[in-house]
Amino acid sequence: ETAGEIEDFIRRLRKRYYAKIDQSEIGLYLVELKDRLLAEMAPGMGEYAAKKLARRGFDIRTSTPIKEVRVDGVVIGDDEFIPARTVIWTGGVQPAPVVRDSGVEVDRAGRVVTTPTMATSRPDVWAIGDCAWIPDIEHEGRAHAPTAQNAVREAKRLARNVMATIDHRPDLVQPFEYRPIGTLASIGHHTGVGLVFGVPVRGWIAWSMWRGYYWSRVPGIAGKARVAFEWLLNAIFGSDPVQLKVEYGEPGGMGPSGTRRPPPHFVDPRG
Repeated sequence: ETAGEIEDFIRRLRKRYYAKIDQSEIGLYLVELKDRLLAEMAPGMGEYAAKKLARRGFDIRTSTPIKEVRVDGVVIGDDEFIPARTVIWTGGVQPAPVVRDSGVEVDRAGRVVTTPTMATSRPDVWAIGDCAWIPDIEHEGRAHAPTAQNAVREAKRLARNVMATIDHRPDLVQPFEYRPIGTLASIGHHTGVGLVFGVPVRGWIAWSMWRGYYWSRVPGIAGKARVAFEWLLNAIFGSDPVQLKVEYGEPGGMGPSGTRRPPPHFVDPRG
């Protein structure tokens, strides 16, 4: 999803602000550790996304690990070096270290291992969301995906379980069960892929459903109106680039506009 949106933004940015830069001067690489794109979706969705992105100029590398990120590029696979000035890492989510240090049982990724009722290895401690590995009772050995669609419903089930525990009603403590409505992803250029109620969707329809769902989750009428108005302006005038000001941190860190500050000269206070 990220690759398509980034490519879409770069295309608009070059056309509007850097018209003298030819498209052939821009190289876009998509490196995926798994054997296909969008592995969470049906195989046909990943193939469709790969075909669309390749047509736009992406050099797609699947089943390829990233070994090292350097100042001037990236080392991938069998020590192949790709020169690059901009590297965007989308490695997924990982729980905060405090989860691992909390004293409950965790897996290798640092997620809390729970029972189907979301109870942890410590009494009266529960876990949901991205930091929890909640087993899917309908698919042995698998866990519910760490998505907002699941987390919202996990919270409701957990609230009932906590209240039942407080009321000493263990018979009312139930496992979390939910089958996702579907999954959607944008791949840029007003194009998307998805699976909704078991029906595959792609192209402009999938993109519209993806954007419409997120818009529907914006809280309040005022919030929805602001977002809709912003989208309308972007559709008419295009989105503006934003320059992030990065303050100098440690010696040699990145400064404003991505410039690298040289390490300060050490002065011995003793002379």
